[in-house]
Amino acid sequence: MLVPWNTCGAYISGVLGVSTASYFPYCFFNILSPVLDVAYGFLGFKTPTLDATTASARAEQSDTQAVPTSP
Repeated sequence: MLVPWNTCGAYISGVLGVSTASYFPYCFFNILSPVLDVAYGFLGFKTPTLDATTASARAEQSDTQAVPTSP
């Protein structure tokens, strides 16, 4: 059975009078999230890190771009 883990889920369930089991088919991301986390861990999927050199170059580039002004 699905459990409303936070106050938002408990509130919605109580106000609408809908049992948590009735919206079980619509919570596929809640069920797939742990599976995807493990799969991404084994596959080595991660966001690339931004080194200091690239970060400073991007900051300088954004500082030097001209701001368009209206005539």
